[in-house]
Amino acid sequence: MVDDEESVCEFLREVCEDAGYKVQVALDGKEALASFKKDPPDTVLLDIRMPELDGMQVMDLIHELNPHVPVILMTAFGTTEMAIEAMKKGAFD
Repeated sequence: MVDDEESVCEFLREVCEDAGYKVQVALDGKEALASFKKDPPDTVLLDIRMPELDGMQVMDLIHELNPHVPVILMTAFGTTEMAIEAMKKGAFD
């Protein structure tokens, strides 16, 4: 799970762990990529709007490392165009 808002990460961590999932949290794209290389997850929940590396850039880099890992992009600022671009680039949902 990658989001630059710590409160969002903590909320989603709690929800996912309550559902029985093991959760790794990263607060930015660089941290997410380092964690991905060290201990690749089965799925990535990824915020689109983040400083330095945005979610689309991180998704591209994750897919370079392993194109089979599903990436689910999340944002509070989505548009139809953004969703179409994300799906074309390989976002799972």
